[in-house]
Amino acid sequence: MEGNVLTIKESGEKVQVTFRNDSVFGTLTTYDTTFIISDKGILRKYKGYYFMNFWQEGDQWMIYKLKFSNDGTASACGISKMMNWTR
Repeated sequence: MEGNVLTIKESGEKVQVTFRNDSVFGTLTTYDTTFIISDKGILRKYKGYYFMNFWQEGDQWMIYKLKFSNDGTASACGISKMMNWTR
């Protein structure tokens, strides 16, 4: 770390950070393909949210709630309860 810039060791990316008490805050933006619609995935919109459903091995669905902000950013949170279903 040099000054208020943190270097990510694995990628070499540099992140501007701020310090508050015993915490370090910064924002790192990465791009990745998180969802491909296929015969094992379902994408549905409900009340302004998108729900991404992935069929997993072991007869389980993994579900994420996706919300797009006005500035174009997206946030996703997993629905943690895993349930077994018969297909």
